[in-house]
Amino acid sequence: MTNPRIKSGDEHEDGGVAHLDVGEGNPLRKRYMKSFVVGRVDELAEGERRVISCNGTEVGVFNVDGQLVAWYNQCAHRGGPVCQGRIYRQVREPVNENGETRTLQYDAKRKNIVCPWHGWEFDLRTGHHPGGERFALRRAKLEIADGHIYVIV
Repeated sequence: MTNPRIKSGDEHEDGGVAHLDVGEGNPLRKRYMKSFVVGRVDELAEGERRVISCNGTEVGVFNVDGQLVAWYNQCAHRGGPVCQGRIYRQVREPVNENGETRTLQYDAKRKNIVCPWHGWEFDLRTGHHPGGERFALRRAKLEIADGHIYVIV
């Protein structure tokens, strides 16, 4: 059963586009979704980010080593604006055979984002906290069409 007044692809005053999504095949779980333009794919260079407002819901879109990822701008710890935090290579503290640490090293393969409120770190690719998957960022849906990046909320 569809609503004849809402058509997929209709543009709205707020810049979004309507999408009808049936979650997990259950027709009772239809929900109203909109897409928001982030920009052109070639405008988001490697290592850059864009934080956009989608009708008041903020989403951060990141180019991590050529891969686009998007996270809701809400830290899993206390809801801080995590997508506006600093981005660092993951810091490791190697332990020697005596159980001592003397130095810090950066992991060349992993990038973390650090929430500006309380310093919680999350893997920028997976959204996971180093302490485990229990604390993780919430992934936002991305679509690429005609050379543009869209966030779907």
